[in-house]
Amino acid sequence: SRHKALIDTIGSIQEREPETKIIVFAEKNFGGYASAIKAFETSDTKFCHVNEKDTIARQNDVISWFRHVDATDEDRARPRILLLSFEQAAGHNLQEACHD
Repeated sequence: SRHKALIDTIGSIQEREPETKIIVFAEKNFGGYASAIKAFETSDTKFCHVNEKDTIARQNDVISWFRHVDATDEDRARPRILLLSFEQAAGHNLQEACHD
């Protein structure tokens, strides 16, 4: 299933690079975003996501965790996976901390 493929792919990346941050982009209008949330929740995978109930400041804070290299123990303790819809990602520079 798609859920298993998503979780297996992320598990494979985290096994090779446990410190890496992973951003998953999912389409919101046709159920991809909700499906990814379900996959993460049912597999007990720690992840971050933002939604329309979050304040703009909160949304920007969560997204900024993935834009920058970890500098503190608090940074390193956060989940390594961020789920974003394409709309949520629009306008953010998410390549700032990218090494590959």
